[in-house]
Amino acid sequence: MKTLLYTQEFPPFKGGVARYYGELAAHWPRPAELFVLSRQYRGHFWQYFCQFFDLFYHLKKYKIEYILVGQILPLGPVTRVLSLCLSLKYAVFLHGMDFTFALKQPRKAWLTKLILSDAHKIICANTYTAGLVQEKFPDLAAKIVVVNPGVSEYEARVELPLLAELKDRPLLLSIGRLVERKGFASIIKVLPPDFNYVIIGTGPDEAKLKALAKDNVFFVGAVSEASKWSWLEKCDIFIMPAQDLNGDFEGFGIVYLEANLVGKPVIAGNSGGVKDAVVDGLNGLLVDPNNLEELRAAILKLGQDRELREKLGAEGQRRARQYFSWDKKAKEVFDNMN
Repeated sequence: MKTLLYTQEFPPFKGGVARYYGELAAHWPRPAELFVLSRQYRGHFWQYFCQFFDLFYHLKKYKIEYILVGQILPLGPVTRVLSLCLSLKYAVFLHGMDFTFALKQPRKAWLTKLILSDAHKIICANTYTAGLVQEKFPDLAAKIVVVNPGVSEYEARVELPLLAELKDRPLLLSIGRLVERKGFASIIKVLPPDFNYVIIGTGPDEAKLKALAKDNVFFVGAVSEASKWSWLEKCDIFIMPAQDLNGDFEGFGIVYLEANLVGKPVIAGNSGGVKDAVVDGLNGLLVDPNNLEELRAAILKLGQDRELREKLGAEGQRRARQYFSWDKKAKEVFDNMN
């Protein structure tokens, strides 16, 4: 079946959503039948005009039979119109915030219902988002499927000069955009003095986090893929107690599984779609991200128990390899189109 992946986010565009679609395309079961249209459209009304003719051209050029829509808004409305005109099926991907933010305005909520009602499938990246869709539109439950992101290890490694400066004590690692919902400030507030904590990433909260930091907190900034995997391999615990801030939540958290893939346990916030990536007591510990005492207790529990760290890391590695390969995830999407 000739399929068009229609998205505004695709590599080299950065971010978890772009990566999801990039990996999906790279592992598609029938690569010769998958085409990608990725554009960043500008302008409030002008973008819909551009979308219409751009999408129409590519549907005709490649004789497309099925459309995978990466963003319900703003790509969904034009997709719906052309699918009706050309008698094509389409599926809509939902990651979390794209759905909750679309419901905040009546006009967008109305559009969202129309687009999802005519969709062949609604592919949610996590069970939390799937639950939100079913709660809001119970009549669409039969169309909803869950396809989590996959994970694949980057083989290259590099030297990490900073390691030589760190004292010999448990090493916590966080990787992510420096924004409030990731929970990095909470970690700094409860960080025991006999732990090292390394933060990889940049973002608007960087200055605020540095102002909170003690001398056992280290900011690395943006790093290469090889450096990221090297840090994951060297850390003792990966930690990201993500929060839900008025509908702004972690859709899944691929980095939790990346840490598991190299045998590391994780500490995660029990919010959003994180529970699909982290099972409490199996591959890590889930905590209430708003409870600082619970967060501190989890850090101490894992930090002081090497045997538990190794057990959770080993189980996480097995789980990541068995259930979250990108080949498996791409096939799940492909199978649900039929």
